[in-house]
Amino acid sequence: MFKSYTLIKKLIVSLLTGLLVGLIVGIYQFILPYVTKGSEYMFNNHSWWVILLNIVLIIMLSVLNFFIIKKASSVDSSGIIAINLALRHNEDISFKKEIPLMIINSSISTYAQLPLGSEGPSITLAGKCASLINHLFKVKDDDNIKIAFGAGFGGAFVSPLSGFFYAFEEELHKVNFELILRTLVTAIGMGAIIILLNSHHSLSFDFVNYLPITEMYVLFIASLLIVIVAPIFLFTINTFKKFFNKYENNFFVKYRAFIFFILMIIFGYTIIPYLGSGDKIIDDSLMYQSVYLIVLILVFRIILTSIMGNGKVTGGLIVPSLCFGALIGSLSSLVFEKYFSLDSSYRSFIILASMCLFFAFISEAPITAVVLFFSNLVYSNESFNVFNYSTCFVILLIVIVFFITKIFNVKPLYDMLVDTQDEFNKHKIVNK
Repeated sequence: MFKSYTLIKKLIVSLLTGLLVGLIVGIYQFILPYVTKGSEYMFNNHSWWVILLNIVLIIMLSVLNFFIIKKASSVDSSGIIAINLALRHNEDISFKKEIPLMIINSSISTYAQLPLGSEGPSITLAGKCASLINHLFKVKDDDNIKIAFGAGFGGAFVSPLSGFFYAFEEELHKVNFELILRTLVTAIGMGAIIILLNSHHSLSFDFVNYLPITEMYVLFIASLLIVIVAPIFLFTINTFKKFFNKYENNFFVKYRAFIFFILMIIFGYTIIPYLGSGDKIIDDSLMYQSVYLIVLILVFRIILTSIMGNGKVTGGLIVPSLCFGALIGSLSSLVFEKYFSLDSSYRSFIILASMCLFFAFISEAPITAVVLFFSNLVYSNESFNVFNYSTCFVILLIVIVFFITKIFNVKPLYDMLVDTQDEFNKHKIVNK
């Protein structure tokens, strides 16, 4: 009888957490497209007074960004590092001021066209929502927070099912009946709200034309490129992480966010189509006709995201990483279109598959990648008839990419960054 009561209480906690995550993440995701549109309008308007107003506004926002992160350090970067370190060391997860400040500061980064996404803050917001519910029920329930992470991920991509699997693959790392039931209840609660507030699908296209199984060599080449590029990105971002930690007291490192905002003013008036979270690049990757341009964008984005994704501003890394996958898919498709007469109508399929392959590599979450692939096929084509030889081949490639990460002992992106920060914090304590 006591066990039944305990389970019912946990399910109520899970349902309320899901509903709150759906509300908070939904509002957050609802706001961002309008922030993006406002930013693009200001950058594309070349009236002198609008330019001056925009520059002054971004400088003011950079100052606000500085004080927000100083006031609430857990909103730094995506917030995932701070919240995971708190879980790892059994510390309380603050939420009262952090929830609104995370939304505000991520909106600031979005307006400034920083190369950061919204999925990381969505995951962090979800975790903080779970902490709030735990606080209300006066329980210490880390599983609820980890389940909420999955709900936040699913909310960011409007894919409750992908969030369900993300919770197990990325956070819980264990499976039992109770956790399955609680994660399902949380996903349902989140999904019921998020669908009403957010219609933004980062990986969807107007229509996806299935690549014939006889042309799958294109995706094989894309997979090889991903296995090369993804480790370069992981190495680059971790190297900058270590560099910024080592020289944290250096004036330019300490106040690097102001340099970031100044750079975004310059870039915003010169190369705005290649800025932002990566959504625009994902859309435009269908139309790129220059191999050199794609390579340049890829190199530029990897460096820019690796630098600006390492703190003192707010934003996530998954959508920018998916952007790398889209560029690799576009590059692979374009080469075969130009030199081997591949029909360009298949490019959307190649790009979608490449994004999910890249995600599978940097997250080591193959089931989540597969679910993202199929859910966005369903959304793009408005049909559940998505299972065929071509999509099954993509599943096979995702599994192969996953096993490659295991063979070479590749750490997932956020786990790697959390470990790097944790090691640095311990080193500081020892030296004191």
